[in-house]
Amino acid sequence: LGMPSAPLPRTSLAVVVAIGLALSCTASIGPRAAPEEATKGRRRPRRSFQLRSAGGQQHPSRLEPVAHAFAPCLRAPVPFSPKARDIDLEQLLRACDDFLALQLAMGGAMAAPARYFEANLRAVRTARDAHRRGRWAGPVTMRALLEAEAASGAHGRGGLLKDPSAAMGLLWIRRSIAFNAALFASVAASAKRDAAAPRRACLAAYAKELEPYHGWTLRRVYRLGLPRGMLPRQAFLA
Repeated sequence: LGMPSAPLPRTSLAVVVAIGLALSCTASIGPRAAPEEATKGRRRPRRSFQLRSAGGQQHPSRLEPVAHAFAPCLRAPVPFSPKARDIDLEQLLRACDDFLALQLAMGGAMAAPARYFEANLRAVRTARDAHRRGRWAGPVTMRALLEAEAASGAHGRGGLLKDPSAAMGLLWIRRSIAFNAALFASVAASAKRDAAAPRRACLAAYAKELEPYHGWTLRRVYRLGLPRGMLPRQAFLA
């Protein structure tokens, strides 16, 4: 959901490093499963959980495998801080691939944001590949990649992030996942017969997670386009 044309705040790298911790929260939204081709050849999760509606009913969820894919991203405590945990970058990218497949499968209002999400994944992989070619030393974890990128002088003064870069890509990946987490959680908690719930939920999630980082034009596009492309509640949770 990151738009290259959108004005961006002067963001500290420390904030970007912290996005991994937020990714672990996606399991609580209760996922909708990615299409079969996206998960082919991968180990299926041992346990499952489902979206729970306002009335306490459970729904089989297409987000389910996606949430499970994000769960193992957190690594053991890193050496310099016994309380801090790093992110397994390869697991994160695989989980994001599943998440991208889900967005593309939903179509409608989610199709265009999915393409921006894909572009951000490419930016992270480009930086990761440079890391692997030996430009930077150390394991390819999220923290290692971000610190190596910062040490290379790629970013501007005062924490201004280069675009494209691993830091910028990860920042927008975090924002996109937060938007979708808020969207699905709100729809799942809505009344069963509230067909228009996805339309209201997408605007509320957009206002909270993405709108502060968009310019005037993009705000107009999203506020007009998102509600029109949302499926009714029953189809949205199918």
